[in-house]
Amino acid sequence: MPDDELEQLDKARKSSDTLKLRSPITGRVLERNVQEGSYVDPTADLYRIADLSVLWLQAKIYEYELPHVELNQPVQISFQSMPGIKIEGKVAFREPVVQEVMRTVKVRVVIDNPKDEFMPGMYADLEIKHDMGEGLLIPESAVLRTGERNLAFCLLPGNRFEPVDVTPGRGFNDHYQVLSGLQEGEEIVTSAGFLIDAESRLKSATAGMTGHQHGSTSKKEQDKKTPTASGHDHEHGK
Repeated sequence: MPDDELEQLDKARKSSDTLKLRSPITGRVLERNVQEGSYVDPTADLYRIADLSVLWLQAKIYEYELPHVELNQPVQISFQSMPGIKIEGKVAFREPVVQEVMRTVKVRVVIDNPKDEFMPGMYADLEIKHDMGEGLLIPESAVLRTGERNLAFCLLPGNRFEPVDVTPGRGFNDHYQVLSGLQEGEEIVTSAGFLIDAESRLKSATAGMTGHQHGSTSKKEQDKKTPTASGHDHEHGK
């Protein structure tokens, strides 16, 4: 019972059939489960009231992105229902547990909402900027994964291609960081690499069916066995 009700009861020395209950906070009524004159007990939830002047944005960050997310890191927030509007925020909390199925971690960003512009349940996009340093990037389509090896096809003189083992690092959108195997400025195939690999395997298989040849192989003959292709896209590593 509120203090003023207790004082009134002490003065009047008479109980009342009704009791006026006041919310301890000012906010928005989200749920109303009682009417005037209803009988209630201490276990009943009468109203659900929330102060919406400050909201929490719960974002899901993939496990491989965690090294780039830090507390108090500035972020930009855009809402799907409010095109063109972006607000600033900071990472306030990062859950210490990874969701096993989705491999994501929840990140919390505090949003000031003094004008009630934003509402709980809205969808938003969170953009976190992080300095990744410098490194060599190649398109994801340039890497041929065989299960045992990661290959990229380098352009050689005479419109020939050579498979090179590469060590891919972290992914960035549709690109991979290259840790080893390529140098800046080398030209590589960026699409249809699997066709070159298939052609190379086919030539190796058919060469073995035509008979055996003993002795060493000259450099000229080795060049003939190098897979050739035309019309494939290629670009410089950057």
